[in-house]
Amino acid sequence: MILRPIGHVRSTLGSHEHKRDYSQVTAEIVVEPEYAPALEGIERRDHIVVLFWFTRIDESERDALLVPEHRRKADKPAGIFGTRAPTRPNPIGITTVHLLSREGNVLRVQGLDAADGTPVLDLKPYSHFDFHPDAKLGPHERVEFESMQ
Repeated sequence: MILRPIGHVRSTLGSHEHKRDYSQVTAEIVVEPEYAPALEGIERRDHIVVLFWFTRIDESERDALLVPEHRRKADKPAGIFGTRAPTRPNPIGITTVHLLSREGNVLRVQGLDAADGTPVLDLKPYSHFDFHPDAKLGPHERVEFESMQ
């Protein structure tokens, strides 16, 4: 399997900076010029899904199948597939972000939890398929939905 980054993240977030709330973080996704035509029409959306590669994860951390409690502040370890921790067999990150603007091959976004220089693997439009207001969340997650109009 060969993955080719389509761009990279330009952000003030450092590689080991962890925030509880990334919703106000603004960043840029710089798409490689050869992929710029693929951005056509993306600004018609106000949210996009960003897939990226956690490059700063040590190879030895990719074998962990459980996330220790000190990492999650929970009673017992959890399986990696039941968390959003970056230490995964394939360290792929996925985040839905607010698309603020597009200037050529640069997307300005809000809510991206990827560090500066992170390779971007793909971009997808957020759609009604992604919205599940009755989804069961983890014990430390909370979402408040406004009434849909």
